[in-house]
Amino acid sequence: MPPVVEDALALLRSGDPAGAEALVRQALADARRNGSEVAALASACCDLGNVLFASGQLEQAIEAYRQACSPADPADVVASRNRLTYLVNLGEALAQHGSLAEAESALRESLKARRAFYGPEHPGFAFGLLPLAELVSTSGRPAEALLLADDAVQVLWKDQHPRVTSAIAARGRIVAALGADSPENAYAWLSPPADPILQEIVEGVLARFDGYWQGPAKLKRV
Repeated sequence: MPPVVEDALALLRSGDPAGAEALVRQALADARRNGSEVAALASACCDLGNVLFASGQLEQAIEAYRQACSPADPADVVASRNRLTYLVNLGEALAQHGSLAEAESALRESLKARRAFYGPEHPGFAFGLLPLAELVSTSGRPAEALLLADDAVQVLWKDQHPRVTSAIAARGRIVAALGADSPENAYAWLSPPADPILQEIVEGVLARFDGYWQGPAKLKRV
């Protein structure tokens, strides 16, 4: 996290949202005045969006994220990777604002670019699947969302990435939207896990969802 954002968030926590916003807006103005490269300006716009989002200023945050995403052809690998994050931030802000169609468009753009950038077996691809899955479920298509969430869980599980727990929790919310009678058994390929510590973490998450946890060595949904 850039120092300016850390300082701005500290101001937010102390009850000074105006000061927090002023800090990141000044950083963006300085970058523009100094003739910073496009990638640096996009990063400063994202920083502004993050602070505005954290302070509940959704419309202003959305505009800042749009500016961050506006260079459609990033100059290098780092800028390309960063834009993937900016698109997710934009999608999540639009979703919270209630602009679901626009949010889905941004998240699908990020996911398509993530597949090309990382490949379908990389955690970076899964990080694009999860927000899209939750949005699709919110849009009233939980069956479609479950397919996306299953893919994300599978990728993160195989990688033994720590964020597999949040993916499983997201999947649980989607399954709840489907109803208790849904017949999927999408966790069959998770057993047995290679890492006992990861198993303990997953047990804790699955225990939060009725009908999921079926014993110490078997992960499935009934």
